[in-house]
Amino acid sequence: HSQSSSGSGTISDINGSYAWGEEITLSANPGPNSYFITWIGSGITDAWNENTTLTVDGAQTVYAQFEPIPYLLTLEVRGNGEVYGSGLFPFGESVTIEAIPDYGHSFSHWENNGSHYSSNAMETLSIPGDLDLVAVFTRNTYQVLVGAEDGGSYEILDANGSTPQTILHGVEYTLRSLPEKHFGFNSWVTTSAGISMLGNQNFAETSFIPTGDVNITASF
Repeated sequence: HSQSSSGSGTISDINGSYAWGEEITLSANPGPNSYFITWIGSGITDAWNENTTLTVDGAQTVYAQFEPIPYLLTLEVRGNGEVYGSGLFPFGESVTIEAIPDYGHSFSHWENNGSHYSSNAMETLSIPGDLDLVAVFTRNTYQVLVGAEDGGSYEILDANGSTPQTILHGVEYTLRSLPEKHFGFNSWVTTSAGISMLGNQNFAETSFIPTGDVNITASF
């Protein structure tokens, strides 16, 4: 009587000599992080039951098969990006996960139950059981320098009408020129990349959606 397994477990010791037709009790006990699959051999009453009986019908070898319990690795996203590596894995298996931010965003860290887990976008871990990780992505911040030529000033406003403390990728802001008396607004002077961030280069008040560092000047 012996045991075969890619998981682990123990079985009742019934090695020995028995009379023909004798009934023997079989018992399989899965080890940690394993589960019983089946009995393999002849004369077994119920091969799928951990506790069953065997009827002696000659020289017999019986095996209990155990497998590792599959645990669920769940990967979620907070922010803008994608994650790879989720699935079902046996206990202790080495698994590589990866977090890839969308354009204009950066990977911050992995979290587990609200606690910091890792700062590595690509991380190799050993499966400890069911595990739920969240990849946290943040919007990039940019250095946006806005100025004005003689004849006026400007203001930059967020969606709440306030002056933003940081300029975030992909967020819509409002650029407003404020000409002084006897002056009129001409245009916003910037690079071609900067022009693509403006709703209209020639409007005294225009939308502004940053995608990188940029200098913009109000011309009067």
